Amino acid sequence: MRQDMKVPRSTIASEVDNLHHQERETRAACNFIKSSAALVFDVSLKDINAKTRQQAHIAFARQVAMYVAHVRFGLKFHDVAKAFGRDRTTVGYACRLVEDRRDNPSVDFLVDCMERGADEWLELAGYDRNHVQSGWYQ
Repeated sequence: MRQDMKVPRSTIASEVDNLHHQERETRAACNFIKSSAALVFDVSLKDINAKTRQQAHIAFARQVAMYVAHVRFGLKFHDVAKAFGRDRTTVGYACRLVEDRRDNPSVDFLVDCMERGADEWLELAGYDRNHVQSGWYQ
């Protein structure tokens, strides 16, 4: 490698630190949403974090959590999938399913409650919606 093409070590270290900070923020946001889904849908956090699908009402609680993480926090499918231990196509499926089920007023109310909770968390954590929509993890 030519000498003039080397990146200063301090720049690389700074970028690595920034990446770790962004991953921590994404993980914290998803942990909040998982806990919220457990409370709203009256399931355990252990069930939300389970590697297997579980029962339908547990799977739906997880799907709503993934939907809110994507829609309210502006996280990419890949980032939501990583935080939930799932594949990005599973997150896409969850988002489509939840969006379709929001036609039911009861489901829409529960999802709306979680979205409002996410907005409050963002405010308390010191983020504004424009900052998050552009992706704090980028």
